[in-house]
Amino acid sequence: MKLPPPEVLKREKELIGKFPNTYTYTKNLAEKSLYKNRGDLPVVLFRPSIIASSEKEPFEGWTDSLAAAGGLTLLSSLGLIKFMPSRGYNAIDIIPVDIVSNGILISIAHCG
Repeated sequence: MKLPPPEVLKREKELIGKFPNTYTYTKNLAEKSLYKNRGDLPVVLFRPSIIASSEKEPFEGWTDSLAAAGGLTLLSSLGLIKFMPSRGYNAIDIIPVDIVSNGILISIAHCG
């Protein structure tokens, strides 16, 4: 079924179903497509949470962007942000980029 863009916008909630937003919906479509079309090729899906600056590699605090978590971790490490107001218990799900890249390499090696 092909819908014109205005119709897609109007029916977005109906089209994405149980997914909270179009990002998670299209990510799910891509993953299903990978599995469906992979043949005998092994596939690894590696889903890190919010990726922040490095812990150690290539050096402590390295980042390629000051957007989102990169800016937050930079400002925190410089002491410019001393607290983040919240209500009750709030966990922040951030992982350093070097841990993510090492995890991807380990996952690929294990899968292969």
